Amino acid sequence: MFSIRKSSLLGVVACAGSSGCVREPAERLCPEVEVGALVVSELRIAARRGGGEESATWIELFNASGAEVDLLGIGVRARRLDGGAEQRLLVRRELVVAAGGWVVLSQTDDEARPDYADYGFGAVAAAPFYATAELAVESCERVVDRMTYGKLAVDASYALGAWPPSASGNDEAAAWCADGSGAPGTPGERNSPCR
Repeated sequence: MFSIRKSSLLGVVACAGSSGCVREPAERLCPEVEVGALVVSELRIAARRGGGEESATWIELFNASGAEVDLLGIGVRARRLDGGAEQRLLVRRELVVAAGGWVVLSQTDDEARPDYADYGFGAVAAAPFYATAELAVESCERVVDRMTYGKLAVDASYALGAWPPSASGNDEAAAWCADGSGAPGTPGERNSPCR
């Protein structure tokens, strides 16, 4: 398993006006995860369904490292492609993903996450991700993986069809496609090849 380096406190908190902060600052942890060890392999942006119900935004990561990895301290940054805004999320508890396995991070409260999700970012992720963005998986200042996405289908996930998933393979737009199966999509499972 990869080790974790502790650093100074990380003040990642969500505050709402005069009501105060909803989370305490988290200790800054920097997992020793190599570049390309975690790969963004599928994502789903929240969309309205019939009756006004909103689906959850989620991100699937594939562990390409060859060893199990604890994601405690791993961050995900979403930055609008026009550079106008960004959102940073942090894994705040132990979350081990096996070598060659997947982990699904949901933009919901951890305690109320969907069955297919392994972790929920909760109140720090109240706003949905941007319609078009660059996603980066980070361990402190180290970017482990980065990918960009454009406008996505509202009834499908955006799935990496290449096997095995790799940080270089997910840079190619042609390797990605809409997957309308499952929730929709295949969170936590191998994706179908793009046709």
